[in-house]
Amino acid sequence: MKSIKMLIIGVGVGTLMGLWIGHNIGRDQPWLSNPFAQRTLAESLKNTGRGIGELLEKGGQSLQQ
Repeated sequence: MKSIKMLIIGVGVGTLMGLWIGHNIGRDQPWLSNPFAQRTLAESLKNTGRGIGELLEKGGQSLQQ
């Protein structure tokens, strides 16, 4: 009975930690940062600008080839 209780607690804690870390990975944040922290508009625009810049650069390289 004790081992089943420990298994259920372990699965619950593992699930919560996995959701926390997975959410941060999806937002390109450090793994153990606060997943509920609000991004500022400036941070969001910087991240978007980087992605667009890389996309345009790769597109230009493929057109040159």
